[in-house]
Amino acid sequence: MLSTVTLGVNIIVEIDHIKEKHEGRLQSVQILPDQLRILFSHIAQNTVASIVILVVYFWMFNDNFTSNIQYYWLATILILLMARMVFYFRSLKGSLASKPKKWLYLYAVLMFFMGSTWGYTIFIPIVVSDETLISVSVISLLMGLAGISSISSAAHPIVIWSFLIPLAFCASMFLIDQSPEEFGMLMGVGAIAFCSATGFVGHTIHKMIVSALFLEVRNTSLMDEVVQIAKQNQKSYEGFQVLLDNLGAGAAMFDKHHKIISWNKSFENIFNIPTGLIRRGMSLKNIIRKIIKQSWQNNIDVNHAADSHIKEILSDTSESEMVKLVLADGRNLYSKVMKINDDQIVLNYTDVTSLEQARADDIIHVLQHDSLTGLPNHILHKKEVRRRIIDYRHSASSDADDHFMALIHFGLNSLNEIYEFLGLSAGDQVVTEVANRCKKFLDEDVYLAHVAYDEFRIITCHEKDIDEVIMLAEKLIDVISAPIEIASNSITMTTSVGISTYPKHADKTDILNRNAKIAFNKAKLPKEDNIVVYDHGMHSKIMQRSNMLFDINDSIKKSEFLLHYQPQIDVKSRQIIGVEALLRWQHPDKGWISPDDFIPLAEHTKQIIPLTEQFLPEACYQAKRWQDQGLPSIIMSVNISPFHFHEKGFTKFVRDCFEDAKLDPECLDLEITEGVIMSQTEEIINILHELSEMGVKLSIDDFGTGYSSLAYLRRLPVDKLKIDQTFIKDMVGDESALSLVEAVIRLGHSFNLNVIAEGVETEEQLQKLLEMKCDQAQGYLIKRPEKADDISRWINDNFK
Repeated sequence: MLSTVTLGVNIIVEIDHIKEKHEGRLQSVQILPDQLRILFSHIAQNTVASIVILVVYFWMFNDNFTSNIQYYWLATILILLMARMVFYFRSLKGSLASKPKKWLYLYAVLMFFMGSTWGYTIFIPIVVSDETLISVSVISLLMGLAGISSISSAAHPIVIWSFLIPLAFCASMFLIDQSPEEFGMLMGVGAIAFCSATGFVGHTIHKMIVSALFLEVRNTSLMDEVVQIAKQNQKSYEGFQVLLDNLGAGAAMFDKHHKIISWNKSFENIFNIPTGLIRRGMSLKNIIRKIIKQSWQNNIDVNHAADSHIKEILSDTSESEMVKLVLADGRNLYSKVMKINDDQIVLNYTDVTSLEQARADDIIHVLQHDSLTGLPNHILHKKEVRRRIIDYRHSASSDADDHFMALIHFGLNSLNEIYEFLGLSAGDQVVTEVANRCKKFLDEDVYLAHVAYDEFRIITCHEKDIDEVIMLAEKLIDVISAPIEIASNSITMTTSVGISTYPKHADKTDILNRNAKIAFNKAKLPKEDNIVVYDHGMHSKIMQRSNMLFDINDSIKKSEFLLHYQPQIDVKSRQIIGVEALLRWQHPDKGWISPDDFIPLAEHTKQIIPLTEQFLPEACYQAKRWQDQGLPSIIMSVNISPFHFHEKGFTKFVRDCFEDAKLDPECLDLEITEGVIMSQTEEIINILHELSEMGVKLSIDDFGTGYSSLAYLRRLPVDKLKIDQTFIKDMVGDESALSLVEAVIRLGHSFNLNVIAEGVETEEQLQKLLEMKCDQAQGYLIKRPEKADDISRWINDNFK
């Protein structure tokens, strides 16, 4: 008896020694084959999802394809998907353990090409009416693919980034190239930041997977030692029982007939099995039946469930894989079979519920919180607004005045400039510092969320009315405006604030958030206060703007826009020298719509581009028709939007216009704004020189209203300066305006440029321009803009 106890004590000491050795070599355990197994297990589902996306894509846009690029792209995607299925079938054959690094690197290369091919989708040309919507849809698709890929590829970080890097590169390059100049860089950086965030989620899940695999290896290592000791001490049942009882996992030994020989206390505890329910000599099937019946209380087919579980744990691959068993109380167990010899096996169960729950909690936290500030993001913010509104509706109080909640949407102005001058890290520091200041300033029960990179939202219920909310916003602005020291630079941030309240402005979550954002957008406008409270008129204006945008798009398709022409004369001889083509819109239902209403909107939404593509050819044809009618040689002036200079093939488009009309290019004058000139990028300079070399004349429109510079007048091929009508209007009674007009005329002449004044309405204005030796003029005094036929008659009556 004494020898048996001594043997048991020695076994316990030996177990502790085994654990110490195991911890020392845990980091060197090779888990790569298991990582590949997890990685390749998602291939089949992802392939099916990819095929569904391809079918939807081609079903929606098949009629809009402009070339065979889409089909080449489809063939490439299908080849890559088939190649990836090869990896899946190889994993089913269990051949990953042989040269796992080779399989990993091959799969990473495949995912790189797949990410590049998916990313190229955004550059595929599709002819549709709303290119912005298509771009947003495809970018959203790519960002969704980035999120799905980072999670499904979380088993190894090399695969995560092999797919994300080319995808992020393509998305950011497209956004930088296609988006408006002031937002392109920010949107491109946003695409990279989103892909980086999804990569961070993938890395977080990767760490959890590795931890779980190490746990599996640890149990396997311990069970290997158990097997070795059991082989050496098979004759000492008492000593082996001591060993089993010291294992953390639930373990049981069975003979060659699958009859139980021994088990530890943890085996009973893990399944809540009463003592005495399991007896030596019971069959494996009978024990599994009791376990399932004990857990599920006859809510399932016990025999079928027991047979399925036994088939899994006794399969040929079970010794290298763990089998999952989910209990009725939600706990997750992993089971594994270890063969001692041909006569005995050990079955052990490990409860990994807490590990998987922690993993799920970490993933949920990452998805619902901002990684930079740690604050709740827009997802969690919406849930909180919804929860508070529901609480108000279920409140016992019937007095609606007791239910007041304010939503404050505020953002940092000029953060993009900090990016440009100090770098992205400086912008991150500013956002983090603002978040920390807000957390310290606000009460604990005031809910603060970070909903966009430079935008935050606050939910507060302390205030009694809107005046108190405004006071809170003013104090918040003061807190944020305190200087921030970054890299020896003192930065002062300004803030724009939009406010909406419940229930006055809205009683639904999305509408309340929308109204606060509408007020915030208005607060950002140059001439508005930095704190704006929402009112229902704001939404009406937005709806009117949206309706006009739809009308513009519809009228472009129906060619409902017209050209009117305003004559331009030589001031000295008063002979006609040209006309300016002016866009007009007669809506079939709303009548004439002022250019001041629709042109800025068309500029902002880039609808001005298809408009120009309609009226520039028509203007060239009209100039040629007048020449063919024997009228005096007339130069056709046409305004060109700055956006058009960034369109590929713009110079070719201009050449096609005058060549198709058989118009001498010297009879075409393109008017461009100072904004285009002042950008002075090499691309713009080259385009202007190319136009000038064609023979097309170039004029600077509204000269004096922008940031004028003498340098570009010398460097660029400009032919004419056009004085803005606001200066002409005031020059008779305002000496400063008169001096400015005279200065512009002298400046233009000093550079050998013609000068034309627009907006001439009185004979006195025209006489002043003659005295100052202004070259040309146009305005209501000379002729109002009219249709081509009316201008033809006017020219015949006055200049022939």
